Amino acid sequence: MSSADSSTSSASFKHLFQATTSIPVSESDLEHLFRVSAAECRKLDDSDYSSSSPEFQHIVQALIQNFFIISTCIAKFGILSPNEELDGIKTADLKYYLTSYYLGTLFSKVYHTSTPQQDNSAIETLAAQQKRFKNLQQSLVCTFIQTICCF
Repeated sequence: MSSADSSTSSASFKHLFQATTSIPVSESDLEHLFRVSAAECRKLDDSDYSSSSPEFQHIVQALIQNFFIISTCIAKFGILSPNEELDGIKTADLKYYLTSYYLGTLFSKVYHTSTPQQDNSAIETLAAQQKRFKNLQQSLVCTFIQTICCF
């Protein structure tokens, strides 16, 4: 990537790092952080960065931080609950089920120049996030099917 491309790409991700400095204090702040982080995650896939470049890895780490903050706030605000029925979930909150998906995807993009033990730890974290997403997805599908069958 040329230096002009790099500075343009860096500028497009600049607001991402500003978003990580403040923890959401309301559900609207959380929604904004989620929307920005999800968009940046999708934009990262289309970027010209090499996955091993420091810029790419910096963005990945910032996004991971954002999604961990989002995950914490989801629990703090009581937005999603594993034992919640489908009719108890706001349609607008369904997007938060993707938090674990985004974390799993981002962890798979982390470039490691590390020891095998550190790699194993990263793999375990990735597997745990993907498993959590799969469980949430299955729970949601089962509840949806139960709801349809009741009509």
